[in-house]
Parts: sequence; C-alpha cells; structure tokens
Amino acid sequence: RKENPEMWERLFHVDHFHPSPHGTYLQGCVLHWALFGCGPDVLGAGNEGDDALIVDQLWRDARLMQPQNDDPLPLPTIEEVKYLATVAKTVCCEYMGTVAEVLQGTSESK
Repeated sequence: RKENPEMWERLFHVDHFHPSPHGTYLQGCVLHWALFGCGPDVLGAGNEGDDALIVDQLWRDARLMQPQNDDPLPLPTIEEVKYLATVAKTVCCEYMGTVAEVLQGTSESK
C-alpha cells in the first residue's frame, strides 16, 4: 500500500471490497506461488511485441465478472502485469522464508 498507493486503489472494485481485474491477477499470482513455488510464466523473455500479444490473449481468455450497470474496470497493462507479478514474488518469497525459519527454529520470534 505504501509503495504504490495508486496501484493499491486499482486492486479493488469501486465497492472497495471485491477485487478488480488488477486485484484478481495479483491473487492469481500469489496462488500460483503458493501452489507451485514459482510465479506464473506469463510473459516472454522481454520482447514487448510478444508480451503484448500474450497479455492481450490472457485478457481475452479471462472470465470478466463486473456488474452490468457499471463501466468495465481497466485491465492491467503489460507494465502492471510485470509489477504485480513482482509483488507476488516478493511477498511469497518473504513468507516462505519466514515459514522455513520457524520450521527450523531460527526465527527471532520464538
């Protein structure tokens, strides 16, 4: 929240409770890390043309659940997809490191 307040706001629908497409993508990245121990391999090796096609296909295949009477919320851009994937990786790696420390008995919070 502190690092990027604008992105924090984009994570939620206008009701400030349900996730937006940005929030849903972040949830998916975190879930992928939790289940498989690695992030989703969504984007290529940095070729922006390929990345644009991949992200476009990702959103075309996604199930969009937005209220009928509201304007559709924006979908994450390539840069936002990369940023959210990095946030998920950072949070999950920190959490997994903390869990490993606790399991090994090396945590300072004994």
